[in-house]
Amino acid sequence: MPAPAVPSYRRQTTDVSYADRDEISRVETGQEAIDAIAELHKVLSGESELVSHQYPEAHLAFDDFLQRENAVLEKAGIAPARLGVCFKNLTTWGDGNIHAPVKTLKHAVWRTLTGQDLYEWTLGRIFSKTRPENGRPLIRNFSGVVRGGEIMLVLGRPGSGCSTFLRTVANDHSSFLGVTGSLNYSGLTPQEISKKYRGEVAYIPEEDEHFPTLTVRQTLEFALESKTPRRHRDDIPRYLEIFATVFGISHVLETLVGNEYIRGVSGGERKRISIIESLATNSSVVAWDNSTRGLDAASALDYARSLRIMTDTCGKATIVSLYQVSDAVYNLTDTVLLIDEGRMIFQGPSKLAKKYFESLGYECQERQTTADFLASVTSVSERRFSKGWEDRTPRGAEELEKAFRASAFYQNLQSKIFQYDSGLSEPRTDSSSSRSYDLDADTFKQTIRASKSRYVPANSSYTISFWKQVYLCTKRQLWQLKGNRIAFYIKTGSTIINALLIGSMFYDQPNTSDGAFSRGGFVFYSAILLGWIQLAELEEAVQGRGILNRQKRFAFVKPSAVSLARVFVDLAVVLLQSVLYSVIAYFLAGMQQSAGPFLIFLLFIYIITICMTAQFRFIGAISPNFEVAIRYCGVLLLGYIVFGGYLIPFQTLLDNVPWFGWIGYLLPLTYTYEAMMAAEFHGLDLLCSPGSVIPQGAGYNDLAYQSCAIAGSTSGSLTVSGDRYIAETFGYYYSNVWQDFGIMLLFTIAFIILAAIFSERLEWHQGGGGALQFKEISKINLRRSAKAKDEEEKPVDIDSQTPPLSSDGSEIPMSLATSKSTFTWKDLTYTVPYDGKTKRLLNKVSGYCAPGQMTALVGSSGAGKTTLLNTLAQRQRIGELTGDMLLSGEQLGHEFQRNIGFCEQMDIHDESSTIKEAFEFSALLRQPSHVPREEKIAYAKAVLEMLNLVELQDAIIWSLPLEQKKKTTIGVELSAKPSSMLFLDEPTSGLDGQGALNILNLLRRLSSAGQSILCTIHQATQEQFTLFDNVLALNPGGKTFYFGEIGRTGEKIFDYFGAHGVEVETGKNVADFLIEVGVGVLKSTNDPKLDFNEVWRTSPEAKVLQSRIRSACEERRHSSSLNTPTKPDTISAFAAPTWQQTILLIQRISRQYWRTPEYPYSRLYASFLHALLNGFTFYQLSDSITDMKLRMFACFLILMLVPEFINATSMRFIANRDIWESREYPSRIYGWVAFAIAQIVSELPYAFMGAVVFFFLFYFPVGLPLGVPAGYTFLMVLFFHLFATSWGQWVGALSKNATVAANLMPFLVIMCELFNGILRPQSQMPIVWKYTMYYVAPFTYWIGGILSTIISGRSISCSAADLNYFNAPSGQTCADYAGVWLMNTTGYLVDGNVTGRCGYCRYSVADEYLKGLNLDSSKSWSYFGIFFGFVISNVVLVLALMKFYTWRSFPRNGR
Repeated sequence: MPAPAVPSYRRQTTDVSYADRDEISRVETGQEAIDAIAELHKVLSGESELVSHQYPEAHLAFDDFLQRENAVLEKAGIAPARLGVCFKNLTTWGDGNIHAPVKTLKHAVWRTLTGQDLYEWTLGRIFSKTRPENGRPLIRNFSGVVRGGEIMLVLGRPGSGCSTFLRTVANDHSSFLGVTGSLNYSGLTPQEISKKYRGEVAYIPEEDEHFPTLTVRQTLEFALESKTPRRHRDDIPRYLEIFATVFGISHVLETLVGNEYIRGVSGGERKRISIIESLATNSSVVAWDNSTRGLDAASALDYARSLRIMTDTCGKATIVSLYQVSDAVYNLTDTVLLIDEGRMIFQGPSKLAKKYFESLGYECQERQTTADFLASVTSVSERRFSKGWEDRTPRGAEELEKAFRASAFYQNLQSKIFQYDSGLSEPRTDSSSSRSYDLDADTFKQTIRASKSRYVPANSSYTISFWKQVYLCTKRQLWQLKGNRIAFYIKTGSTIINALLIGSMFYDQPNTSDGAFSRGGFVFYSAILLGWIQLAELEEAVQGRGILNRQKRFAFVKPSAVSLARVFVDLAVVLLQSVLYSVIAYFLAGMQQSAGPFLIFLLFIYIITICMTAQFRFIGAISPNFEVAIRYCGVLLLGYIVFGGYLIPFQTLLDNVPWFGWIGYLLPLTYTYEAMMAAEFHGLDLLCSPGSVIPQGAGYNDLAYQSCAIAGSTSGSLTVSGDRYIAETFGYYYSNVWQDFGIMLLFTIAFIILAAIFSERLEWHQGGGGALQFKEISKINLRRSAKAKDEEEKPVDIDSQTPPLSSDGSEIPMSLATSKSTFTWKDLTYTVPYDGKTKRLLNKVSGYCAPGQMTALVGSSGAGKTTLLNTLAQRQRIGELTGDMLLSGEQLGHEFQRNIGFCEQMDIHDESSTIKEAFEFSALLRQPSHVPREEKIAYAKAVLEMLNLVELQDAIIWSLPLEQKKKTTIGVELSAKPSSMLFLDEPTSGLDGQGALNILNLLRRLSSAGQSILCTIHQATQEQFTLFDNVLALNPGGKTFYFGEIGRTGEKIFDYFGAHGVEVETGKNVADFLIEVGVGVLKSTNDPKLDFNEVWRTSPEAKVLQSRIRSACEERRHSSSLNTPTKPDTISAFAAPTWQQTILLIQRISRQYWRTPEYPYSRLYASFLHALLNGFTFYQLSDSITDMKLRMFACFLILMLVPEFINATSMRFIANRDIWESREYPSRIYGWVAFAIAQIVSELPYAFMGAVVFFFLFYFPVGLPLGVPAGYTFLMVLFFHLFATSWGQWVGALSKNATVAANLMPFLVIMCELFNGILRPQSQMPIVWKYTMYYVAPFTYWIGGILSTIISGRSISCSAADLNYFNAPSGQTCADYAGVWLMNTTGYLVDGNVTGRCGYCRYSVADEYLKGLNLDSSKSWSYFGIFFGFVISNVVLVLALMKFYTWRSFPRNGR
């Protein structure tokens, strides 16, 4: 069985006795092992507590622990499963061109109109299959072998193809166009691995993506349980505790994992969770992609050492791609593979790689790490040649590839491949050679088969049975529900509130003809409501797919098991919702007070909600993203309402509009509505309401000559059978109830199965080989020879003729703003609330940044680096801050935040902008208002030139390589011309050594020009670190243990700590040295318990620091006479006036909408499809009463656009607000007023276009009148689009996040759509709503205005179905008998001269019908004015709620 942690733990119960099990327990719980693990925990977790052993001893203890486990298993006769991987002439192909224009709304609409999208989804999949060779190669002709027990290090600059190679060799090919060449795993083909042994070969992605509402323990328990058969389930808690201790996360096991929105563990801790989860895969071949990103240098080395131990001890074939690799990490690897432009330019022993390139004529610079030297070979700006070799050395990817293929290393590689194919084993010469071998395929298969649960098929990749997977996933779903209680509470509260609303709206319906139609409305809305609320589940179904796909590759659980688990949780949650809703709403509405109808009501609400949830998940499974999924779910809901049988009876649809009527057969709601209506009306006798008796009044008292004006009535009776009523009105019969139930079960099961199947079959990926996108393709030099970017980063080529990416060749603009004041902070203490208590994040931190100096901010994970940076930049929002922050001795003013630059670690931008547009936007809004516009534009251009981004200035930011995106982030801040400080949070994160050096060289030049810079950094090389002037080093808790100069080679730091007994190794990297002192790895030989936090606090250097701070503050008094007068705008929080902010922001958002067509296209698509369905469902209506009602419903159905508009608009509003909140408001680029107005104005063109599309496709097909009514209706449709859009925006402004907005939407929409007098006329409303919500609901006036305009004045001509009949007394004509009555009522007799059976039409003109709806045609323009007022109120609400949000989110300085 696969062990919970490492491959060598596989064992069979029959081979191990209970005594053996006890022995295993004794090995792992012995005091020696516990002590060793505790030591390793302290090392790996980066804690600052003192430890009693050095690094090597702790890691040897870990190695000893694993070997003892293996010894026990070998004694039991169990062989570990091991694989190697061999690849020959391997080429990976990506789709797309090297360069491409950005796809805009114009392209999206054109592809739809020309049928290209439809063709590609249908016939194109059959007739236009793309061959891999039709794409472009991402990596070319790779050959090599990695044996069990070996580590291959993959090096290359970002964009060279490292991640593509890792995905390819790890058999993760779904995002590529294709892979050609040979790839095998100890004789197993990729197809066999995918089908039978998927989890044995794993790709570990760079991103740490987990379910945020699970705790760390739950996340790891799930991983371990999914790989452990039942017979070894008792071992899981023990292994979990051991590995949590080893990797330093025991203290956070009960903490939520979290993400960027949900507070949880730190980034470093989340990385360790990913590592342990990957160990649970038990994979024999593992490809790790840049796994040290975000870790400090010490933690990165710890990780590499642990990887070395596990590879040796467990026989893994490990392939790892790392950036910024220290020599200590490099020396732990066996072989190195160097990639440039997708070509393999070296593969061989790590210890010989440097000599190979030196033999070609390359020169390694002093203090340059081996990995950086190898990477520099691929960089035009960084490579150096030995003297005399300048003209002989091969250079460029093609020449280097050719040189390698001609070398002895390549011949040796071919020999290794031949030996591997021949089944030979090449022994290693190091100490781990005994563990460096691969099993043959047959032995491997036997070992894997023995490791699985007995109920798992032999050809399955999974360890546990399918139903056990379903059980585990169900348990995880319940954990997620518990971890995210707020969403559950909101959904439950929404259910209760909506039950009260709908129940009270249809309160105590009478058993009369007046209550017949309203009962149908209550039943219909009840049937669809809970399913509508379940639409919020769609986001989880789509957003969590990346995690599920990864766990599928790891062979944890099938996606179909997750799909079924969600159904099982739904069964319980929806049951609770259904019971709550039914008990409240059913009895409030006065439905039949008997058990049978109530239980059928509850049963069908329950099953239709489950069915609709399954439908939503099915749509999510077949949709590439959330926008597409919500688009089609909106269409589904429209279909439910139009074709569900309430507005238009199903048989009427089939008769009148057969081109659409058949859709009703495909909708579960059709059968639900029939069953619920039949159950409610079965056995119910409806008394004729006084107003429905015909004829009536004085002289009309003989029941034999009266009837009821309702379907199903008979002459001579004022009681109508409920069964007859629904039979004549809808064609429903009680005998069909259980038939409908069976059909509903089939629908539900079908959608559940379809969702499971498609979640299993479809994996939505962004295709590999994406292009660098430009604003216009004509501006691209197509003759570029470029560097390909990794497929998951959208591979892109960079022009080789572009100025070098190094900063060496560019000049600092003469007009660059420089810092003229020294920024100081003294005794900063920052405390925040935490779990009902307080937590101190900074502890009396002091320091300064002087003009022309660059200060590094370093420390281990959790030390408080980013916290300090945010605090100094005035970006903290909560907590208590004490201490002083001064700029040349003066308190910081409102203008401080706009006079600084702050580069976020996450590179937050409006990514639809080009680089040039982003720079100009920053310059225009952040430079002082008195600076001419032309000068600001020129300055932005100068920054482009300085950063060597001129050739890429029209490139779209989202398609940029990482290094260029980092430069863009810096450039945006430089374009603001910061005059006080430049803060940067880990600007080198994710870059390789050369890219990091380029960024730091740029910062060094900025600093030398007079800029004051404070920058956090990790994994810095000696060359990088010594570019800084000063360093502030923090320990966890925000405690300073050093501040001062670094020195040219770090001698200042070495001297300081050397004076306190810390030994310094020759050639030691000063950055690594400083971190290792902080975490307690390096200790004082004089006193191992010496606390360097306390040493610093009492040191002479700390006193010198305080003196320099005082001196800097006093300089202000001496230099005040030399300072230029402060301009008036410097006292403002923003540099630009609000009107200018608004105009520029409108331009940017308009470009964003144009270049991200998913959003505006979805809006236009909704208007188009709703109008098409509406217009041709109610096609060319006549003047009958039935068609008059259908006109009313046709207008009412326009309101069904509201949910889609609100959902889409609020999500877009929140997404843009996140950018504003995270970066642009803290930098004081623009304020909340400009943001809100720009969002509103940018929507106007799309509201107008949507209104035009909707009007023409709806108005004329329905056959509504021309002239003034047409113009009036167009205005109302236009303002309806504006109203729905602004409504969505204030919902977004009101909501903290997208989840809250999604759960608020059903409540708000029902409040407005339910009380407009259509579903229940005002006269029948309960008094509490009749005089409140009816007048408050905006759609009362909107639909009232349209109906009073398009219907008023029309003559009504009843069809046969509209007529009501009564009998005239013998000897009297119908006119003689009913003449007096007709003088006092509405309507007319069809033929007054007949005797016997009289046909009566209830209305003669449409105004009589309008009067029953409480509408007056003379008030149509009043209705328009009132609705226009609601549109304006929405705009006011957007502004007011944004002001409130700003005040709430930025309590210290929100304005």
